Amino acid sequence: MKTIAKPVSSESSAARHLWREQHVFVNPASPVVILRQAQGDSAAHRHAFTELVFVTAGIGFHDVDGIENEVEAGDFFVMEGARSHAYRKTKRLEIINVLIRDRVMSGLRPMLEKLHGYDRLFAGTGAEGNPFSKPRRLLPHEFNECTGLIERMEREAETRADGCYDMQTALILELMIVMLRFATGQPEGVADIRTRIGKTIRHLEQKYAGEIDLAYLERMACMSPRSLQRHFLDATGATPMQYLKRIRMAHACRLLRETELPVTEVGGLCGIQDSAYFCRLFSQSTGKSPSVYRRLSAQHEK
Repeated sequence: MKTIAKPVSSESSAARHLWREQHVFVNPASPVVILRQAQGDSAAHRHAFTELVFVTAGIGFHDVDGIENEVEAGDFFVMEGARSHAYRKTKRLEIINVLIRDRVMSGLRPMLEKLHGYDRLFAGTGAEGNPFSKPRRLLPHEFNECTGLIERMEREAETRADGCYDMQTALILELMIVMLRFATGQPEGVADIRTRIGKTIRHLEQKYAGEIDLAYLERMACMSPRSLQRHFLDATGATPMQYLKRIRMAHACRLLRETELPVTEVGGLCGIQDSAYFCRLFSQSTGKSPSVYRRLSAQHEK
């Protein structure tokens, strides 16, 4: 993880909290510096370069000109020199900072200004009197596209092949165009969310007897962990793991009623190999042990 030194104190408070290019750009030829770091609470500051921020983990508050915006994994935004910003109340917050030299931004800006959403993502970040607001949260595949371009910039810095700085500049432009598209694109609609949640529900109903990987469900739904939990709860009244437990217990009840299979085998067929855990879970769900449930069900049928 890279770190950077604090800027040298000067006469005025504003100067003390102004990060200049010489504070972060060690290589005078490099157009970009990429920092991957655990972000704790910080003092308010400004900088004389452009900063692209991608939140990779954790939560916190991003304070811009005294106004707090909650941030979490999947958020992204742009900070330019006119804004003062800081991080507050952070909890395991991790970010990627893409720091771009002012001369590089000056060269790319005429191309970016022609694109839809430039005022929303870039010019608006530094407009006096214009309140800061971050774009919508990126979906996992969108976030991966952005971080993939950042990784390519990092590889160029490591290899230092011929034209590496020109390639980094081209990748910066590509990254910002992609960010503009995602920032101005409409978030997923209700119908799309239902379709993706429905896909995860079907997967649980079909694969309940095997191991269920929550990360796989998140990729299937193209949602962050928090978004999947929230939308799944809205649709079913339960989290994915609670819903899985319901499915398994429903199938266990059916097998206990309709077959004479041993209790241990019933648990295994429902995706729970530990028979003691299965019995405990079944009792918690139904109020009866598997053997008592089977006996009462048989008596009721008579």
